Amino acid sequence: MADDIYVSWVFAEQVAASNAVRVSWGPPERDTPALAHLVYIKPSTQSSWSGGELQSLTVPMPAMEHTFAVPGPGTYDVRVRIRYGAGTSVYLGRDTAVAVEPPPPPPPPVAPVWGDETVQQPYEAQSWTAEYGGVLLGGPSPVLLEEVSGLLDAPEVRSSDKELLQRDGLVPGVDYLGDRAITLEMTVLDPDRNLSDVLAAFVPGGSERPFRFAFPGVAGSDGVVNCRVRKRDIKIDHMHVAGAAKVVVEMAATDPRLYANREEMARVEPPRAREGTRLFPARFPLRLRKDGAQVYAARTSLTNRGNTETWPRFKLVGPLLSPAIENKGTGQRLAFDLRLPAGEVLEVDTLRREVLHSGANVFGSVTPGSEWFSFAPGPNSVELEAKQGYEGMFAEARWRSAWL
Repeated sequence: MADDIYVSWVFAEQVAASNAVRVSWGPPERDTPALAHLVYIKPSTQSSWSGGELQSLTVPMPAMEHTFAVPGPGTYDVRVRIRYGAGTSVYLGRDTAVAVEPPPPPPPPVAPVWGDETVQQPYEAQSWTAEYGGVLLGGPSPVLLEEVSGLLDAPEVRSSDKELLQRDGLVPGVDYLGDRAITLEMTVLDPDRNLSDVLAAFVPGGSERPFRFAFPGVAGSDGVVNCRVRKRDIKIDHMHVAGAAKVVVEMAATDPRLYANREEMARVEPPRAREGTRLFPARFPLRLRKDGAQVYAARTSLTNRGNTETWPRFKLVGPLLSPAIENKGTGQRLAFDLRLPAGEVLEVDTLRREVLHSGANVFGSVTPGSEWFSFAPGPNSVELEAKQGYEGMFAEARWRSAWL
């Protein structure tokens, strides 16, 4: 060829902290019947390219990158040429250089020093850790969590079966679940320093508090259950004197479900009004407002990742007239006979059967025929409705996946 053509640029870099070099290059500076690229790499200490390259290869078009393995740290020269014909029909090459650095030495091992750790550390859901009352159990904490029982046990059953009069057997009733009993067995290191915080966290009685845990395979590996301490047992023996106090705590949860530690939230939109009053061609599902306008229902899919039902909470934001929330999978519908002005909030707790309007109890607004509904395992379709399609209204659903 009369005129030599080069690739537009060549760049070489070390791959992380390894003995490898990644070479990339740009297209030819101008149009050429290029067939492939010839790529070479050699130690910079080798002055000649002739026979001195470590590796050379042909990279077919249009690829413009290749990674070489090199024997070790050092400086290497890289050359990329363009092949435009068979045999040795090549243009001159464009060169660059790259330095391969040795990998950094591994950090020296650091032995844990329990005396520098406290029981009051942030809970970060590390595997095989738990937290209650601000005390971290397991992981870097000086509280060693040795055994947890009751989380995967079936809770007690409250049976409503009735005895048959003068006959064998029972009349089957509805079974309901009772509370859940949880037992923790722990060892507190350096009790002179840490035991007082553990005793303060596990005081019997009081209100229920969240027991958060990250145990593989339990409640999605990051769960929570609300419970309170019923019994605490601490032995003062030779192990206690030696700096390892044995603590056993029994707790009870009035709600036996295990919940996901993270609460999920989704916005439930109202139906969208269609311009005009024309009804056909119709799209389903549809609703008709009192003024005859067609509206489209806006369904929201909410997923319960657990294996048992969970009870959601809703926050409805006005303006709303006679709002209703419907579970499209079961047909259960929860409706309210009230007018909610713009900006005001209606809070609905389906588990506790609470309906609050700006903090005031308005349970009487629940219309006859309404049904309190839960979310079954898997996806659940929910729809917000109202008698008037005001702009700006919406509902917010909050729930936690649940397990038994």
